[in-house]
Amino acid sequence: MPTVNGAVHAAAGTIFVPQTSTDPVTVAAALTTLRLKPSATVVIADSLQNILKNLDSLQSVAAKITDLTTTDGLASKEWTPIQAALMSFG
Repeated sequence: MPTVNGAVHAAAGTIFVPQTSTDPVTVAAALTTLRLKPSATVVIADSLQNILKNLDSLQSVAAKITDLTTTDGLASKEWTPIQAALMSFG
């Protein structure tokens, strides 16, 4: 799978971008990675707030998201329906 070695975000400076397609990144880093390298895939681990705030953008690239987890410590029964709904767009 393609990898991306780095990305620069004008407003925030350099951000972490996955070195392999299995390195988890935030929603912002994932969207930047996919914008710079559309053939890449990403693993996302971020807060539910960030995931929901960027839901439209995530749904447009859902096929490129290989895993999506929340860092908020939500119980599986709370997170699983949200994750399944988003991933169904892929």
